[in-house]
Amino acid sequence: MTGYWLGSWRGLCDAGDVRERVVWVATVLALIGATRAPVYRVRLEMGRVAGDPIDDTRIQLMWCGLYALLIVAAWPAWRSVWSGARSMVWSGAAFVGALASSGVWSIERERTFEQVGMLALGMVAVSLAAASLSVRRLAWAVWTAMSVCVLGSVWAHARDWHYTVDPKGNFVGWYFNRNALGPVAALAVLCSVMLLWRGVRRWRGVGVGAMGVVSAAVWWRTGSLTPLVAVVGAVVAVGFAWVWARGSVESRRRVRWAGGLVAFVVALMVLTRGTINSWFGRSSSFSGRTDLWAEVLESWWQRPWGGHGFMAVWFDDDLRVRLLERGRDLYEAHSGYLEVLVGAGVVGAIALAWLLWVVGRGVVHAVPTGSWESQWWVAIVVFVMLMNAGETFVGANIAAWLVVVAVGVQAGVRPEQPTDR
Repeated sequence: MTGYWLGSWRGLCDAGDVRERVVWVATVLALIGATRAPVYRVRLEMGRVAGDPIDDTRIQLMWCGLYALLIVAAWPAWRSVWSGARSMVWSGAAFVGALASSGVWSIERERTFEQVGMLALGMVAVSLAAASLSVRRLAWAVWTAMSVCVLGSVWAHARDWHYTVDPKGNFVGWYFNRNALGPVAALAVLCSVMLLWRGVRRWRGVGVGAMGVVSAAVWWRTGSLTPLVAVVGAVVAVGFAWVWARGSVESRRRVRWAGGLVAFVVALMVLTRGTINSWFGRSSSFSGRTDLWAEVLESWWQRPWGGHGFMAVWFDDDLRVRLLERGRDLYEAHSGYLEVLVGAGVVGAIALAWLLWVVGRGVVHAVPTGSWESQWWVAIVVFVMLMNAGETFVGANIAAWLVVVAVGVQAGVRPEQPTDR
């Protein structure tokens, strides 16, 4: 017995294991901060914030501090990133470079360079974390971060914090907006499903299942429908990946047909969005998004190749007037793809497409292994890419974007996924 405890203590104190635990904790903290609202809430305790919170110096320093902590903890993994995920390094550098170059002609240079700098810092941090952690531990980190945010929102409401329910009666918790909390809760649900799919120990499984139920209830109370298609799409994609890895040639042929059918149904839903949205009490404009997108594209046509500067178009007086005429006082495109297009032009969009192609290629190459890790990657990438169509999920300090970058790095560093720690 003494030998058993001595061996356990030595294992706990092993330098490599301790470092990985530190990286895991730092990853969780960074992801919590990258959901934004917890950082905003801390900042509000320091005093009133003037203007857009993403431009506040104290908020930016908090984000940078979280990323710096993670970089310091995970720095020894830089060789693994460079040797195993070089395509991600080059495509990521090209994407950051394209966004940074838009700062040269940006209509608001300071904001563009600040946002690109924090974006680059976050991508470096999660890349090192991804190379330091096994896929399973990264999955637990994402689940833990999203769960803390969900439970924190419930706790804030129970403590009667200011503005945890919006004027329409939607639950917003920490997040001030239902479409900020909704995706967080939806991602917590998806992570819970994937962890249960993998199989976890009895009591841990009960905890994961309970957290999944709580997250689903919170998501429902937000009234946010944007993540619904993303979660369903992710689950369907995982099912296809599972059949593809284990099926015969005939079953794979059926998967192709099923995939085509799903694409047809999705296209039909978009074309008949007025009828479908009315079932949920929503407008045919996707809650005003199509009006917003029309104005964003109008601004893009003014500078199609280089854009207005990443995240800077919202300072354009002409766009602000047109949005106010439509009753839309917004400061984001509600689409990550359009955000990059209008901010960095065609050059930025091509760089983003290259980066996403590298991520997708690594995930697709892992699917035939039939491993749970490859299915987890499929779930995350499909969820974020679908969410990015209706919300801005590409940019600085956005947790979902950081997770996609981490997946791309892990798909390069651990393509066969032999680890199961």
